[in-house]
Amino acid sequence: MKFYHRSKEFMQIIERGFKNEELKYQASKRYYGVCLTDRPLEIKDGGDEFKLLVIEIPEDIITPFEWYDKTKPYREFIVPAELINSYERPRLYSAGDQQENK
Repeated sequence: MKFYHRSKEFMQIIERGFKNEELKYQASKRYYGVCLTDRPLEIKDGGDEFKLLVIEIPEDIITPFEWYDKTKPYREFIVPAELINSYERPRLYSAGDQQENK
């Protein structure tokens, strides 16, 4: 299944792999990992320095890391970088990646 990640550090990620980041949810909770989504998300601010990466990982490997938020129209995952890095490196998103995940 294809998963997506938007970052300014896209070249470092492609060359060296992902690093765990501190992610804050619900104001008081902190998590460490990499945020992936099941569909490409637009970024409203930030300009061209943000690029979208795509990586393919079996869905059953990622599902245990799903972050449930019924208010969002997409699925979101907080995944340890080591797990993501054990699969092939991500690549820059292209129009050919617009196929729906099944």
